[in-house]
Amino acid sequence: MTGVACSWYSWSVTGAQWQLAAELDAGPEHDAEELAQLTQRLRDELLELDVDAVEPATRGAAPDGAKGLELLAVGGLVVRFAMKANVLRTVVDATVGWLGRQRARSVKLTLDGDTIELTGASSAEQERLIELWVARHADAG
Repeated sequence: MTGVACSWYSWSVTGAQWQLAAELDAGPEHDAEELAQLTQRLRDELLELDVDAVEPATRGAAPDGAKGLELLAVGGLVVRFAMKANVLRTVVDATVGWLGRQRARSVKLTLDGDTIELTGASSAEQERLIELWVARHADAG
């Protein structure tokens, strides 16, 4: 069985709302079905936060014959929320906490072309990188 992760497209700030892309990497011991279950669990937790929406990510149009549909990017979510740094920090903290309780290896978060990879292992270095990443976007909001 091979590891499952999805390829990604960049999401950016639009209007007064941020779109944050989240890409789960479940590792080589999980298949696509298990990745979909992990993604749903993360989505459920993020929906409890002060966000406008958490939707499955798409990879563009489906092949000919699948009229008007888009292909879902397994393991990908798009989180939409008002441009507030405290909401961004809450989403990041919830993702790190979720990782610590799951079997996923990592989650890549991308905002306005800027990506950070989070793992379930808490460390001073990861916390420092998170602080810097959130601060970069807080200045934009």
